Amino acid sequence: MLKNFLNSLEDIGSVFKRFPVAIAIMAVFTLILIFLLTQSPNGDDNIAYMLLGLCVAGYISVIITVAQEVRQRPPLYWLQFVIAGILASLFYFSERLGLNPFMGLGVVLLLLGCAVSIGHSRNDLKVWDFTHKIWVG
Repeated sequence: MLKNFLNSLEDIGSVFKRFPVAIAIMAVFTLILIFLLTQSPNGDDNIAYMLLGLCVAGYISVIITVAQEVRQRPPLYWLQFVIAGILASLFYFSERLGLNPFMGLGVVLLLLGCAVSIGHSRNDLKVWDFTHKIWVG
């Protein structure tokens, strides 16, 4: 039992090393959510949409990291942070801009399954294996 626990800590450490921006985005999401729940339980729709934008940004961060790993290039952390800021802002003002934030979440979930094949030659077995791991995980 202790060995399994220690192995899981190694897995968590590798996730932190592989996806630091996505984890940072989700940490900000969590802090905002905790602050909102303690300050005003009724909430604000714009803040809720901004939180949805942070979720989408977290997924896009994972997609960028995976796509860059497939290409054997660095993960472009600065780009991931810029995209997170832009998406959080866009989603915050989504009602004024006439955007449907829930469609963005659907699109990014579909893109996540295809991330392993972005910028790489077609390899159906690798894509299906990755997609299976994503949806089962």
